[in-house]
Amino acid sequence: MWELVSPMDALEEEPAAAGNDPFADPFEDRPADPLGDADPLRGRFDDLPEDIRPAPAPPHRLFGDRPLRAVPAPDPAPLPEPAAPAAAELPGAGLRRSGRVKTRLLGFEHSTGHTTDIFDRPPTTQSVRGAQFPVGWIVVVDGPGRGASMALLTGVSQIGRDDDQAIQLDFGDTAVSRKNHAAIAYDEETRSFFVGHGGKSNLVRLNGKPLLSTEPMKDGDTLTIGETRLRLVALCGERFSWSDPGVAEPAGP
Repeated sequence: MWELVSPMDALEEEPAAAGNDPFADPFEDRPADPLGDADPLRGRFDDLPEDIRPAPAPPHRLFGDRPLRAVPAPDPAPLPEPAAPAAAELPGAGLRRSGRVKTRLLGFEHSTGHTTDIFDRPPTTQSVRGAQFPVGWIVVVDGPGRGASMALLTGVSQIGRDDDQAIQLDFGDTAVSRKNHAAIAYDEETRSFFVGHGGKSNLVRLNGKPLLSTEPMKDGDTLTIGETRLRLVALCGERFSWSDPGVAEPAGP
């Protein structure tokens, strides 16, 4: 086994020959066999066949004929560890401020992202000036306009298709006359409802029977004109009237 020595060890063992220029080119005029007879392995393998002779050692030479000791390669510097990934921001992060969580009110968010809290609005009051006090309602329970309702006031309410009729039935039933096909009246003195026909050719039926004269009408009674059937929902009567003590009177204009 070859043992490589450093140039300094070689200098200590073999002092440089006098007159040797240390700054001379080490590869210029290099002898073919720098060791010569000093080679300890010279001639030891001459008797062996050429196919089993060991290969000559590579010339690890530097500074002319001085061999170098093998120097192990330095360990590679450790790679820096990758920085830990930042924690993913959880949904809703940033919403907590001062221990409170901001909630979003569904259906009340503006296009600008501003959310309006409807419960922070000041209370509003509606003025009753000019309010009308109904005595009952007429509700369309069958035929065109089913589900519609109209308020009845004290006095006479005419039934027809025109806009000036108190009970306007302009829902497509042409059997209803334009004006005064029938009329419903509320008498405040007797607290009673009455119904009468307007003398039109199409019959008016009260609870299924032809109406030929003025008849009393009670809560829940039905009135049929053409394909439209109406029901009276009474508010005022024997048990209640807007003129009773303690009940608000209609406000003036």
